[in-house]
Amino acid sequence: IAAVVGVTSLATLRRSLAAEIGTLSRSSEVGSGLVTSLFDEIRAAEQYLSAPSAEARDQFQTAADGAFRYQKQLDGLEGLTQSDRITVNKIKQLQASIHVDYSMAHALLDLGRTREAFAQSDVVRVPGAELTRLVRDLSARQSEKAGQAGQRLAALAARRELFLWLVLLATTAVGVLVGTFTLRWVEGPLVRLVTAAERFGGGDLRPVTTGHMPREFQVLADAMRQ
Repeated sequence: IAAVVGVTSLATLRRSLAAEIGTLSRSSEVGSGLVTSLFDEIRAAEQYLSAPSAEARDQFQTAADGAFRYQKQLDGLEGLTQSDRITVNKIKQLQASIHVDYSMAHALLDLGRTREAFAQSDVVRVPGAELTRLVRDLSARQSEKAGQAGQRLAALAARRELFLWLVLLATTAVGVLVGTFTLRWVEGPLVRLVTAAERFGGGDLRPVTTGHMPREFQVLADAMRQ
């Protein structure tokens, strides 16, 4: 019983660990991907402004697409608090605004309106700083959640350990009771048979009364009576 309960408890704990770690891993992966994509988008946008090229344009668009994709994944994660979702929505709005502003700056640069293009890019700095702050705040909250998850798992492991100890003690108590009962159930008939055998060995052949006995002992008692 103790082994079955122990295995079941460990299996439950393993599933809880796997679920917690899986959630944290997905959250960390999506958060890191979002941060990387956002900074790659800004870097590629600035690179295009300083040295226009098809490669920089492609990197800018690829990074923007990646950021939008990670935002969608982050929005669909389980366990996000209301504050997290508000932050995610702000990040989405800021990133969309930054993408539009940089796209307009690139278009102005392509038209040869360099001064206007750089003026347009300067507009991005304020929302860019706010975006960086929001992303860092979100990452900090995710790290805090990881610590809280570790505490929950530690508490769960402690409860499982206590439960296993209780089961082990209960099983031991039941085993002692069953063992004591079994010993008495066997010892009584055995003592009567030994007493009868000692009488026969001493030459006393009077009939013996052994009373009710287990099946194996009853065969021997019947033979002695006969």
